[in-house]
Amino acid sequence: MRSFVLIVIYIISFVGANLSFKKAALFSSTSTQAWVWFALGNAIGFLGPISITLALKQGAASWIFAASIGVGFLVLQGALWFFHHEPMTVFQWAGIGLIVTGLMLMNWGRIG
Repeated sequence: MRSFVLIVIYIISFVGANLSFKKAALFSSTSTQAWVWFALGNAIGFLGPISITLALKQGAASWIFAASIGVGFLVLQGALWFFHHEPMTVFQWAGIGLIVTGLMLMNWGRIG
């Protein structure tokens, strides 16, 4: 259960940091707002490596990495689509489907 919480913290950190970097990229590099969003992204992102390291002490690395990085990527794509209206092609949706399939296969032996 504790590793699940740490994985959720990693995902929130990963998504939050990347959304902050995307926001920073919308401003001129000389803009104060760009630097504030960049600093915020780095501060939020700092929690990611800490939480995944602690999670790896709790469980199997294959499950921890599949859950945190795979689900983190899926949540990030959804957040980019929702907040920044990033277009998604059929091939990108197919790629997301393959990631979900891969996550299920990584955890196949754990189900049941």
